Amino acid sequence: SNGTNLRLLNDNNTHQTDPRWSPDSQKIAFITSVILPEYNAENRQVVIVDKDGKNLIDFSGGIKPTLNDSPQWSPDSRKITFTSARDGDFEIFIDPDNDARDYFEIEVNQRNKIFDLFLPQPYRDKGDALISWDAPGMQSAVQLQGTLNNPTDIDKGWTVEFKIPFNTIKMGFANGTPAEGALWRINFSRVEWDTRVKNGKYIKLTNAKGKKLPERNWVWSAPGIISMHAPERWGYLQFTKKEHETFPVFKVPYADLQKQYLWLIYYNQQQYYRQHGVYTSSLNDLGISSPGIDIAGTPNVISISSSMYHYSASVGDGKAMVWTISNEGLIRPNQLSAKPK
Repeated sequence: SNGTNLRLLNDNNTHQTDPRWSPDSQKIAFITSVILPEYNAENRQVVIVDKDGKNLIDFSGGIKPTLNDSPQWSPDSRKITFTSARDGDFEIFIDPDNDARDYFEIEVNQRNKIFDLFLPQPYRDKGDALISWDAPGMQSAVQLQGTLNNPTDIDKGWTVEFKIPFNTIKMGFANGTPAEGALWRINFSRVEWDTRVKNGKYIKLTNAKGKKLPERNWVWSAPGIISMHAPERWGYLQFTKKEHETFPVFKVPYADLQKQYLWLIYYNQQQYYRQHGVYTSSLNDLGISSPGIDIAGTPNVISISSSMYHYSASVGDGKAMVWTISNEGLIRPNQLSAKPK
């Protein structure tokens, strides 16, 4: 601990970063990075070594090149989590309370390897993922209709099945079981890259400058932007025990129709800020010609106030509730005070 008795634990001609001691101080996990000339791409792997430099293990392994980062030990020093950009996966996004906050993401690849995380708020609003979160009690299974990484045969595809307990993705002290008619926001994404076969291996296609082509994303409910981390743009999942013949046809809730105007302001304010360096208090600047609008046949009023670095917008019909949104995409209901008789 005083900087003496230094020893070289590993010398494998790679760039080594992000060292993490295990809680029991017996092992070190770190990232090794090297350019693979056969792919002209960086390869980052999670490596574990004993504190004396013995038993060097390529922990992340898998297909190369792969970008692995941020190794974290479990408290008992028996497990490691890390982020990984692998070749193709299926992703589930769940926002159980439809507030575009506090949502869950679960990813799985063809090897049934799980990456699950919790996000207090989207990345766009300076949020960060809690990757140490695990989905307790969750079960998953993958079936391959073909083989992995074998270009000599013809693959049909792969399927995945999940069992996710309600308690796994609940917030607070509730039991997690949705009430009758409860609405969640969910989405699904299939991530895949275009490839070709070279020297008996799949490699990702590149453009004329040698840069890898962006991945393809198939989604269940198209968000209209190139980002899955916009919960307000996901599809709806409604829970009921009623037979479909007796359950009314789904309609977007009135409150969500009101919120759509707040999200319009949010996105346009972000664009305005990028162009001018400040927020605006003018609805005209945001593409809204009048503060008075009609929502589902009910008159509503939009208002907005702003300073240089902050703004707040609201929408309401003057009856019971006013919805507000901040520059960080935080939407909140505000109960109107009862009018004196």
